[in-house]
Amino acid sequence: MSETNKWLAIGSREEGLQCLGCASNIAAFIGQDHHPRICPHCQVESLFFDLGNSRLIQILPHEAPEVVALFVRWSQQELDELEFLELVVHLELIAEQLDSFNTGED
Repeated sequence: MSETNKWLAIGSREEGLQCLGCASNIAAFIGQDHHPRICPHCQVESLFFDLGNSRLIQILPHEAPEVVALFVRWSQQELDELEFLELVVHLELIAEQLDSFNTGED
């Protein structure tokens, strides 16, 4: 398991998302709430995100790098779910632009 895989899992509605704590498929339990919840199978505290386009994410805050945990706590206090989703969409746009720049695509 890589360092990233200790705190971040990415999946999809079609292929599912395996819980980092127990490897159960948890895709059906993921919604738009950016506050901590627990895996219904193993009870590990997690943040679950449905980012649209069938993309799903699980973050284990207690395993995440400190800066990620700080960002998550800030977002939970300062943003509602829609604002958080808008922020993620804009971060994805930045990542796409960086990827295009790095690969020389227009």
